[in-house]
Amino acid sequence: MFSQEVIYNYEYEYRSDIMQRIQRCFHTGIKAHCKVFMVRLDVRFPLGFVHDGRNTVVSELLRRLKANYTYHGVDCRYVWVREQNQSSLPHYHLLLLLDGSRIENGWGVRAIAGVLWCGLLDADCDACIHLCQPLHGGSGIMIRRPSSRSEGEKLHVEKANCEAAYRAAVDWSSYLAKTHTKGEAPHGVREWGSSRF
Repeated sequence: MFSQEVIYNYEYEYRSDIMQRIQRCFHTGIKAHCKVFMVRLDVRFPLGFVHDGRNTVVSELLRRLKANYTYHGVDCRYVWVREQNQSSLPHYHLLLLLDGSRIENGWGVRAIAGVLWCGLLDADCDACIHLCQPLHGGSGIMIRRPSSRSEGEKLHVEKANCEAAYRAAVDWSSYLAKTHTKGEAPHGVREWGSSRF
């Protein structure tokens, strides 16, 4: 359905294993839903937080986010990466793919993540969850599959729009796969993961 060529705007080296998982996440989401809404969040720890070096807290955040959406009948797929540059604490980038027929606003996703993060850390750290906005603005990217009822010019336009949204979403999410700021995790601690799909 989609061309394999995706142009990455960022000037970084990429990890192919992470890029392949991101693309698989997109493909399974688009296959399952006529609309997929992509949201990117950055997750940080508050100053002074004592971190154990593991990914336990962010894993629990993702488990609770997924459970929240599952409870409300919304499919939620995700890919996360851990990064650490010069800070003593790691930070995380999350890619969330949600059923676009049910979720169309990333600010609501960010609000839920903020409440969950504050609860997990038992701190007022809502500002540690950042909603990344695409270059074109908005709170995420919606990918709409062409309608099975469309034909002719309308089908051609829907296919072109779907392909453009897909390319923009994969391009935007490629930031998660950059090699820069990875490689600092303690031995045996994963630097990325995803939901099962």
